[in-house]
Amino acid sequence: MTPGVDATHVLIDGPWRHRFVAANGARFHVAEAGEGPLVVLLHGFPQHWWCWRDQLTGLADAGYRVAAMDLRGYGASDKPPRGYDTPTLAADVAAVVRSLGEPAATIVGHDWGAFIAWAMPVLFPERYDDEFDSVFGTGPHRGRPRAVPDPTVYVNAPDDPALRPDDEHEAWFVLVNAPRHVPDNPRAGIDWAATGFADEYADRILEANRSPVPGLFLVGGSSHPGGGLPLVGLSAAIVAQQIGRA
Repeated sequence: MTPGVDATHVLIDGPWRHRFVAANGARFHVAEAGEGPLVVLLHGFPQHWWCWRDQLTGLADAGYRVAAMDLRGYGASDKPPRGYDTPTLAADVAAVVRSLGEPAATIVGHDWGAFIAWAMPVLFPERYDDEFDSVFGTGPHRGRPRAVPDPTVYVNAPDDPALRPDDEHEAWFVLVNAPRHVPDNPRAGIDWAATGFADEYADRILEANRSPVPGLFLVGGSSHPGGGLPLVGLSAAIVAQQIGRA
């Protein structure tokens, strides 16, 4: 009979500190390094905090306080029998941020962790609502749609040879929340064809999301075996398969 593995086996020594925080009715393990604005790293399946060991030190050296947490059911965090739905997992992360003494954080997710990170603006929408009010000219921005200076950015980097000119390049699909093109009615949209406006806005987005680590941009993303399939299409196919024929 093989003995059970003690969770302390994942508390690996290094240039980081291990701590446990109470959040959302459970106890979570966090590997933490650095000082500065908080960045929380969410691992994928079936991993734990260790997959972020290189980013922990790199981001800490760049001036961030970095926390790589073990999600519910993984590593040294609690493993309750329930609570593995996306809303609960997103609430776990939000509660960990508060338990770390911060009102907000930059959330970075990989694989399954990315889906949790994507869900957080919807489930905890304080900033996200303001962004969409700006884009659509609603709420406090009624009748005044505008391009958000620091919008939410989604990136999909498909590993598909048909989508890149050669092996020296990558193909990126970038989605940004932005107002629609309505050149003759500033109360309904903005004029993206105005001289230099679109290019200037694209440059601003890259600069706003550039990190002190060369080549690293602060965007949401996910690695997925779907390859060149857009994540939205892949998700739709999964849902359709679950629903079945009408």
